[in-house]
Amino acid sequence: MKEKTYSELFKDPRWQKKRLKVMERDGFACVSCHDKDTTLNVHHIVPYRKNAKPWEYEDDELTTLCEICHKEITDIIEYCKGIMRGRCWCLDSALEMQQIMMEFDGMKIHELNMVWKILHVIKNAKELE
Repeated sequence: MKEKTYSELFKDPRWQKKRLKVMERDGFACVSCHDKDTTLNVHHIVPYRKNAKPWEYEDDELTTLCEICHKEITDIIEYCKGIMRGRCWCLDSALEMQQIMMEFDGMKIHELNMVWKILHVIKNAKELE
């Protein structure tokens, strides 16, 4: 039997049950913007663990985000990962980036979005040099 892709695992009843539990805990609202009308997603707030199934994460490792905030935070995370990969040429810079990423933890989406915009401006300015 063919192994399921990670995205196919989100159709599993165990994930659906976990997802509903997290959304219920969060009052069926985005924890960032408090929107209750936009489609809601459950976001893994910790890095994905190799071979872990979506439902194997602890409840406090998951949060409810609206589709818009989820996309924004995903874009910010991917952008920061790109900076990290391109910037960490030595242990000191890697540790500095780790500290910056740890400070991001717990920020609201609008705060992260502001940081993302600042980083984007800095990146563009460096490319123009």
